[in-house]
Amino acid sequence: MRPIQILGKEIKSFIKENGELFEDKLHTEAVNVSSKISDILNQVNIDLLKNARTLIYYVVDQKEDELVAFAKQEGIALAEHALTLELKLEWVQAIRRTLWHFVCILDEEKNITNDRTEFYEIAKTINDNIDKFLNNFFLNYTSYKDTMFLKQREMVQHLPVPIIPVSESVSVLPLSGTVDSYRIQIIEEKVLINIADSKIHTLVMDLSGIAMM
Repeated sequence: MRPIQILGKEIKSFIKENGELFEDKLHTEAVNVSSKISDILNQVNIDLLKNARTLIYYVVDQKEDELVAFAKQEGIALAEHALTLELKLEWVQAIRRTLWHFVCILDEEKNITNDRTEFYEIAKTINDNIDKFLNNFFLNYTSYKDTMFLKQREMVQHLPVPIIPVSESVSVLPLSGTVDSYRIQIIEEKVLINIADSKIHTLVMDLSGIAMM
């Protein structure tokens, strides 16, 4: 049996038997994230501690297909709930350091590797798989964000610009929802065309329905 396979069994067994020790080390390594773990679980139902175990198991078992699928799931979930890339990056690097911490302990206690070549093989396997997770996570995170951004832009382009006449020369433009620079540009284009057609002298913009600007 290869050293990485032996290590995989030992790591999984160690984490199952020493769950609190494993989680305490993660908290220590990810100071900025640890205070948000409970809030993230309660608000968006993402269990970072459970996901840390899942990532480590896929890494040490060399389950590349499952690892890539898990990265896609995580990327979409974080993008969907507007969690930051900084948070995820810190968390994954904390998982990497925590895993290596226990790898070194187990290797010293049980002599899993006999020489440097075997240790370097384990190092390459672990780091390559974690990097593969990160690469696929970022690809799916940004892809989901880009898709949502394009959908929002398309929706903005088709939003009505309801100019309501009050008199022959005065009209009101009520706006609602979120207004950003892109939507302002669309509104400006449509309003100028409408003003030119209807020969409005005064346009009153009603911003009382704006949720965010």
